[in-house]
Amino acid sequence: MLKDDKALVVKDNKLIEAHFKLTKLEQHIVLSMVSKIHKDDVEFKRYKMPIKEFFGAEYGSKYEEMKNATERLMQKIIKIKKEKSFLQVAWLSSAEYYEGEGIVELEFSPKLKPYLLQLKEKFTAYELANVIEFNSTYSIRIYELLKQYEKIKSRNIELDELQKMMGTEYKTFYDFKRKVIEIAERELKEKADIYFTYNPIKFGRKVNSIEFHIKTKKKTEHKKMDYKSFVKYIRQNFINQDLGSFQDALNNRKDIKLSVGGNGKLYNKLDPNHSFTADRAEDFWKHLFSVKEKFIKE
Repeated sequence: MLKDDKALVVKDNKLIEAHFKLTKLEQHIVLSMVSKIHKDDVEFKRYKMPIKEFFGAEYGSKYEEMKNATERLMQKIIKIKKEKSFLQVAWLSSAEYYEGEGIVELEFSPKLKPYLLQLKEKFTAYELANVIEFNSTYSIRIYELLKQYEKIKSRNIELDELQKMMGTEYKTFYDFKRKVIEIAERELKEKADIYFTYNPIKFGRKVNSIEFHIKTKKKTEHKKMDYKSFVKYIRQNFINQDLGSFQDALNNRKDIKLSVGGNGKLYNKLDPNHSFTADRAEDFWKHLFSVKEKFIKE
């Protein structure tokens, strides 16, 4: 998924705490749209986005997957608690595809304006880069809920309410812990700017709520970055950006403008339909790692 280092996601806290369930692709579509909203916008715009933003160089074979995702976003309901009412609204009001251009134009449902536009108080903001590497859609939701309370350092959420927020219906805490909490715990620790520990709070013999302890990572933690962590860092922070231009000595000195797609694979921006072999990609990754200071900001 395409990003730049300054892309921000800003949501009203009522939207952060809303009840809904999205796939990872659906989450990425919504978050990409949110990151394009300017703080001075008073109306939603129609957001035109290249489909390759979500799939990298392989986007040509992903049209149907993208169309199915946007169609679902016009049907899936968000449930938002208001002071005196309960709002049910879909994410998108329209999706228009420009055949042959690889472009989709998306528009938010108008009822979402109070939760995404002109936010002055009771909102949560974070960098898009902190969540796009997550493999689990639940990790994104847990991240947002904890980012909201980052300064407070802890948050207690009733288990039933947390399941509604996640859109899950696990019968036992063991299953919810294994399929939601533990995955989010691991992914935030590895990939985000915050992480957490947690304590199940019991009422009698049954887990009634979860107490999260929120920790903020130091910005200098990447200084001793190893090769594996560096690859993750590039995939998280430099999707579809230029990583360097040179001539390939092993391929008739072919011009290469190296980049990494939304699928995490390296590709040549001058020839995006050509795939590197695993060994050749490994050579490129090692070269990038040898000059990692160029990409890592202190």
